[in-house]
Amino acid sequence: AKWIIPIAVAMSCYGGLNSSVIAASRLFYVGAREGHLPCSLSLIHVDCFTPVPALLLNGLMAILYLLVEDVFLLINYYSFSYWLFVGLSIAGLLVLRVTQPNRPRPIKISLFFPVIYCLCTLFLVILPLYDDTI
Repeated sequence: AKWIIPIAVAMSCYGGLNSSVIAASRLFYVGAREGHLPCSLSLIHVDCFTPVPALLLNGLMAILYLLVEDVFLLINYYSFSYWLFVGLSIAGLLVLRVTQPNRPRPIKISLFFPVIYCLCTLFLVILPLYDDTI
């Protein structure tokens, strides 16, 4: 019975990693299809309908991440860049909400929650700069 929890955790991690790889390659594919990334990333396999160049780029980036010797440094860099871009996305939504208030939106909520979320992401970006500088 001691092996059930570790096996369940490993299966959960594998499922999360699998969905992350699929989602990341699709993001590269859509970005290239919309003209934000090189057009070669928008190519898909004829039979399987998978974005092969985007999957290869994702695999290459994973191999490059493996070259970092200190895993905690990699985690710090990743979390910093992740929260920076999430915060910039929310700030962009706030700017659009203020500059284009009459634009049709599927969901319109109070600005309170996006502002609080943006402040939290700002905190998560600034704190590592203050606390753990290299």
